[in-house]
Amino acid sequence: MRTIGLAAGASSAALTPSPAGDAKTARIGAPTDGTIFALDPDIPPARQRVWFEHAGSNSRILWKLDGKPLGHEARVSWLP
Repeated sequence: MRTIGLAAGASSAALTPSPAGDAKTARIGAPTDGTIFALDPDIPPARQRVWFEHAGSNSRILWKLDGKPLGHEARVSWLP
């Protein structure tokens, strides 16, 4: 079965750069590093969402996936 996972170090990657890496740096709260996803052919594709959650105090975020905008909310879904 084909799986989807976070790239190495993705959970600690900043979503919006901070000059000194201070507490305002946005971070991925979920999914956590090492999470493995498996698509189930018995579940309708629209029901198989991956939820990305923001962890941190930075209120101005822009989620990108493969360089394309995904959303601006603290929690966004993605359909694999």
